[in-house]
Amino acid sequence: MKNLLSIAVAIALLTVPAVAAAQDARSLQAARAVSIALVLINSDQEEQEVCNLNTDSAEEISAVIPEISPELAQRIVSYRSNNGPYRSILDVLAVPGLDSKIVTRNGERIVL
Repeated sequence: MKNLLSIAVAIALLTVPAVAAAQDARSLQAARAVSIALVLINSDQEEQEVCNLNTDSAEEISAVIPEISPELAQRIVSYRSNNGPYRSILDVLAVPGLDSKIVTRNGERIVL
């Protein structure tokens, strides 16, 4: 979802100069059509659920990220309790049993 939103924002920003420089109605209509299409694309996309590793419970973490078992989610919460909040995604990799592949595959679902 974040990638799609980033692409949509980039395209929208690219259309702004086209709208500003439009000399005739066709150019302006084309720019508006692109903007409307971007809004429709974003509204059709289902928002992806995310988990906050600094605030969510073990149950919430394992529910949002199926690759993280309840036991591993509990280790994530325990590590946070013992060491304070995660300050970067690299801190999360210190949790025993959590490898970078899981984090990479689910990066859009993880927030700190």
